[in-house]
Amino acid sequence: MFSKFRRQFMRFFYHQLYHRFAWTYDLVSWTVSYGQWQQWGRSVIPYLRGVRILELGYGPGYLQRDLHRQGIRPVGLDESAQMAAISRKRIERVAAGKARLVRGLAQAMPFAGETFDTIAATFPSEYLFMPETLAEVHRLLRPGGQLVVLAGVRIVSASIPGRVLAGIYRITGQSPADESIDAALQELFVQCGLSLKQKWIQGPLASLYLLAAEKEPAGGKGEQAV
Repeated sequence: MFSKFRRQFMRFFYHQLYHRFAWTYDLVSWTVSYGQWQQWGRSVIPYLRGVRILELGYGPGYLQRDLHRQGIRPVGLDESAQMAAISRKRIERVAAGKARLVRGLAQAMPFAGETFDTIAATFPSEYLFMPETLAEVHRLLRPGGQLVVLAGVRIVSASIPGRVLAGIYRITGQSPADESIDAALQELFVQCGLSLKQKWIQGPLASLYLLAAEKEPAGGKGEQAV
């Protein structure tokens, strides 16, 4: 019962944070990460393949901005009009007129098949792990392309603030309880044509939980990069 209530509450909370209270997102994310939120988001960059990159749920646009600074022109998809307005302003400070943001749902994305080398998401809500979303990811990735997800954090600091944060992340479900990939999740990815691996990135405050799911390369299976 508590788990069901928690899921419903978190859906409501995230919807409000992404829409009506989008203007508070930076403050909330900074507070619950002790200022590490942007740095955590950048952790996916070394794992992005190619230059045709799609970010799902780009939120306030920090990863989009950082990729533009590296000379990459990513595409972003998000349902929130409020986040689109915030992100466009942020991106165009470093890449005037070059923001490529699309409003839409991950379960029905308005792109041609085999368009992207990498699809990325940082701290996504449960929408990402819906079969409809993963089917779309498989459709949009080129052969050998990869979905890279910063799926959660585990606070490792033993300080009092660290313990408080650890409790928050457990309540919100963003702190994985197990070191191994859940068998049901693994099977879901396999059914959607994606092979799944995980990686933990160690930091002074937290360990970051990264998932990488690869679409089979043309001509057969290849090596996965995580």
